[in-house]
Amino acid sequence: MSARQMLSSLGRIHVTHNTRFPFTEWEIVNLAKEAGLYLVDEETFYPWQYPGYVNKRGAGNCDESFRVGMSSTFKGTRCTRELAVMSAKLHCYRLFKV
Repeated sequence: MSARQMLSSLGRIHVTHNTRFPFTEWEIVNLAKEAGLYLVDEETFYPWQYPGYVNKRGAGNCDESFRVGMSSTFKGTRCTRELAVMSAKLHCYRLFKV
């Protein structure tokens, strides 16, 4: 089951991902759009802001940690018609704001 399917109408999905090459090739924002999600925020991720946070590797090395490096937390919600319209208006406002 997809996280999007479990998301309430006001809920958000947070995904923290490395923002350096080659991880940028994953194109997280585009993947979210394809899944019907709308990006509402992106914040730089600082592990020390999350007491008890420990990252883990996948692919057979699940108990090993790794250097986090430059990462962001992407926050998304369901893409609704209202959000799309509001987004377009905000984008135009930002483009033409003097």
